[in-house]
Amino acid sequence: MNLNMIKQIPPYVFLVKAENVRKVVDFYMEEIERLCALPADDPTEPVVTVSFDTETTGLDKKRDFVSMFSFYIDLPLDLPELALPVPGRKHRTAAFTCLGPTLGEEGAASLQAMVPLLTHPRVRKVGANINGYDYHLLRQHGIEMTDPIEDTVVMSWLYDENRKGRHGLKACMVDLYRYKMQDYKDASGSGEMDIRKWPIQAAVDYPGLDAFAGHAVWKALADRLQSQVMCHGLKTGYEMYRGFYLPIQRVLRRMCANGIRIDVDYLSEIGPRIAEQIAEIEEWLNVEWTRMQVEKKIIYKSAREEQIDRDRKRRGLAPQVTGVRPFKPGSAYYIRFMLFELLGHEPIKMTKPNAQGIQNISTDKDVLNELVEVEGCEFSEKLLEFRKLNKTYGTYIGDEAEPDKEALLKYDERKGLRQRIFEERAYTDFRVGPVTGRLASRQPNLMNIPSKGEMGSLLRRAFIPSEGMKLVVADYKQLEMRLFAHFANERDMINAILTGEDLHCRTASLMFSDRCTYEELFLAKQISDGEEDEGKMEKDRMKELLDFRSISKAIGFGLLYGMGPGRLAKTIGRTLEEAKKYIDRFFQAYPGAKRWIDQAHDDCKRFGRVWTYYGRPRRLVEIFSDIKWMQKRAQRQSVNSIIQGSAADFVMQAMIRLDRDDRLNELGARPLLQVHDELVLECPAENVEEVMELVKSGMEFPVTSKLRVPLDVSIHSGDSWEEAK
Repeated sequence: MNLNMIKQIPPYVFLVKAENVRKVVDFYMEEIERLCALPADDPTEPVVTVSFDTETTGLDKKRDFVSMFSFYIDLPLDLPELALPVPGRKHRTAAFTCLGPTLGEEGAASLQAMVPLLTHPRVRKVGANINGYDYHLLRQHGIEMTDPIEDTVVMSWLYDENRKGRHGLKACMVDLYRYKMQDYKDASGSGEMDIRKWPIQAAVDYPGLDAFAGHAVWKALADRLQSQVMCHGLKTGYEMYRGFYLPIQRVLRRMCANGIRIDVDYLSEIGPRIAEQIAEIEEWLNVEWTRMQVEKKIIYKSAREEQIDRDRKRRGLAPQVTGVRPFKPGSAYYIRFMLFELLGHEPIKMTKPNAQGIQNISTDKDVLNELVEVEGCEFSEKLLEFRKLNKTYGTYIGDEAEPDKEALLKYDERKGLRQRIFEERAYTDFRVGPVTGRLASRQPNLMNIPSKGEMGSLLRRAFIPSEGMKLVVADYKQLEMRLFAHFANERDMINAILTGEDLHCRTASLMFSDRCTYEELFLAKQISDGEEDEGKMEKDRMKELLDFRSISKAIGFGLLYGMGPGRLAKTIGRTLEEAKKYIDRFFQAYPGAKRWIDQAHDDCKRFGRVWTYYGRPRRLVEIFSDIKWMQKRAQRQSVNSIIQGSAADFVMQAMIRLDRDDRLNELGARPLLQVHDELVLECPAENVEEVMELVKSGMEFPVTSKLRVPLDVSIHSGDSWEEAK
């Protein structure tokens, strides 16, 4: 397949009627059966690849349906009824566009005619987001597409996870073939979004080209992954894709199809509480905004207002802007003025040039995080917290659902979780996507639920089991710290885990060996947890010991997540110099950890990447940047990428193993969610004990591995996610 073929494809897209769809499929099925009968090293290996794509009435997988569909198979087709005009071509191949079920009985018959192709075990089905979208739309029509299903979005991500926003079909066609496809909104020529109302030629060509392009992108990415060596030659990218990311896609399809039941009335109750927290932070931001302007005697004005007041001053008039206006947390102009004018921070990076070529100082998340990490900027920290809470409210609370059911058929992407309930259940879209290798979810984004704290507890109470079922929640205990111990090969840390000691108490006893013992620290923790009598230790001493433990815990986790001394100082309430000394003490206690972190930094500098436990690379190209802070960030991310990426791999390996457990399926266990290091399932109440036992075993031993420490899983059941946690 080459660029010339792609340029030729528009004349060879055909609108096919139902009776001819059946003829085309029958022709291909005969060829497939012939190929299947041939001797093969692997009798399960696909013999044919079909690229499949749908055009639908909308983007809601539970409320929308197929309007048109298209497919392409790179096999010669010689049917006189179709008389394909392909002069000069060795193979008579073409893309086919067909009417879908929303266009009448003929469309329904056309889609049903595709079932033999879409369900054959030796036909590879490919497409962009075929797992997350087309698969579920077909289920709306009673068709269960079967494996193997290969998603070019996932393949593109595995090939280069840093191509943010460049994994879709059109972006891949540009990057791989230098071919620019037409956007959906422009294809009709009138801006019409319903393909059923398009001019016939546009309605035929657009889906057909999508199908052809899906095959072209799959072929190019498969070839590139085949030549991509993973982890010092252990396996190719395509082998990793087939062995790991295909099975996890099957699990994600099940989870997305299952959905989870939501207590909508409860969400309505907690909305005001979250809104109150948002208001408190907004008030703090306003107080600081006003105080700084009054102290420095500088009042914020826009560029336009500055010009007006200069003109007024020349004319002897009073300035137009005379007072401090309320802070706008959504305005980059206000944030920029506060951070770089009033607080005096140095700019970190610039925005991309606008249409006029003008750049401004950036105030994005990376900048705010950098100001917190390095300089401990409280204003940036509060602003990040405001954004997070505001997003949480919008995602999980939002506005009340529309009373008109018809209006719900096209729910607003900006509305909260209550707008996305279908028959009491929410159906999120899980996908591989973040650069760390963790899963992402959208519509709604359940990854925004905090793992700890009051907010996390509040939101988790809204997630409940189906009637007669129980939720089972399994959570890895200290997964990242255990992986840290493994990679660092730090004997004291490993021994603490193997003997069941409290790791943070052991760390504190090593860091502050001149001021406390492990036994004292552990007793203080037990008293704090209510497991021992308060009279066994003086309150001041207990407070001091818990402070030691808190510092050691903050450093341990902070190093894994790239925390600098600035953020650590803010987290533990100490000066910057004290924070640096504590980090030195941590490395004195665990010299193996320091050696491993230095090695990760060296690998990052040398190769521009680091590798997870399973050999998946994380490419950190910023390490080669001329900008110092970007180099430093890439260096910090190298450690985080190994730990978080390996944790993600272990969680997904466990999900695959549980999915393949026949006994769990017999007991009616259904995977619902994966958030952070947790798995959430539901099962009939009478089977909950056996299900918990099987899930715990499957997660603690996801694969045969040579970890230096065991994995440990906490598992509970209940009538809500919070109760089971």
